[in-house]
Amino acid sequence: MTEKQEKTFGPEGSNPNPEIYEGIKNNESSPLQSAYESGAGGMVYASDRDSFQNMFNQLTSATVNLVNKRKDPKAVADRLEKRVERRTKRADKKGKATTKRTVDLGPNPLEGELPISTYPYSSADRKISVTIKGDAKRDKFDSKTNKIKGRLAEAKEKARQVKEQKIKDAAAMRGTKTPQQKALDKEVEIVATYELRNPGKKYLDLTDKEKQKFMFNNRFTQSKPE
Repeated sequence: MTEKQEKTFGPEGSNPNPEIYEGIKNNESSPLQSAYESGAGGMVYASDRDSFQNMFNQLTSATVNLVNKRKDPKAVADRLEKRVERRTKRADKKGKATTKRTVDLGPNPLEGELPISTYPYSSADRKISVTIKGDAKRDKFDSKTNKIKGRLAEAKEKARQVKEQKIKDAAAMRGTKTPQQKALDKEVEIVATYELRNPGKKYLDLTDKEKQKFMFNNRFTQSKPE
């Protein structure tokens, strides 16, 4: 036991602690193992280094995952779609929207009085589009919503392209894999292809007969369904 430990944890020390004191005397592992001292005559502290490092590692990992998720095209599309849905529900609270409607003016009153070449015969020629102005606050709100819808369309298209590329990559990799890996990749490709071409539907919800029909129609198998 060092003199400093004696003066700190001993019966006459500045911070008496019988448990630590006896443990040091009996050569047991001290609860303050890996501790550091602040300097000559200073207090002895238990190190928090590992705890802080673990905290920073968790913060870094969470930040990286969040950034990657926000960049993922599918995640971006889902987020924008939910945002559009929320704005659509709130729209009526912003006032009356500007609308357009078609007005049919009916038959030409000058028909028969002017040369044939000067008046229309088609009923469409007697219809006009009329704009009914709404509240300015609602128009501004709807304008922003439409911009978000444009971003949503772009995100969905990008997500579709990424998904198609994954399908192509999986097909290219099949030549270097075992039969089991090829079978698994083919199943993944079938599921991805079905859900890409049928938004909102799940391949696993199909019956066996429907799955066989889809695989045959999309050339995943040459076996014609019964």
